[in-house]
Amino acid sequence: MPGVPLAISCPTLTVTLLEATEKKVRFLHHVREHLRLQNLALIHGRAEEKGKSAANREAFDFAVARAVADLPVVAEYCAPLVQVGGKILAMKAQLSDEELARGVTASRELGLVVREVSKVKYRADLPQKERRLVVFEKVFATPQNFPRRVGLAKKRPLGS
Repeated sequence: MPGVPLAISCPTLTVTLLEATEKKVRFLHHVREHLRLQNLALIHGRAEEKGKSAANREAFDFAVARAVADLPVVAEYCAPLVQVGGKILAMKAQLSDEELARGVTASRELGLVVREVSKVKYRADLPQKERRLVVFEKVFATPQNFPRRVGLAKKRPLGS
């Protein structure tokens, strides 16, 4: 998620899902076959590994992340996958000014700029379900040393 709803609602869009957990990948294969989503591709692996591979590095127009991690970590995971001129859409349940500031600082190292931060009503009937959507734009190529090795983005996040 949120790739499956995107693939359903935009059948002319090619949607590629990156998932590290094999059990979830098997489920997504089942969903793809059951719903006949020919526009849905699946990659089994971690962002830290796939962001280094030539086949995936700067290969995508957009990256969408929901409830993945702290904003600097999301930026580090996604930036190597998105081409220059592309965008990263990060949905955050809680977004403090401090986390946003760290995300802005991290983005500078990764070739990104924060273009927009907006409130999104997740469920109108539940005011506490308001979310923030952070839109990054990739303005220059991500340095080759990113993403760092597995676990390092979370252990020592950029912008801290």
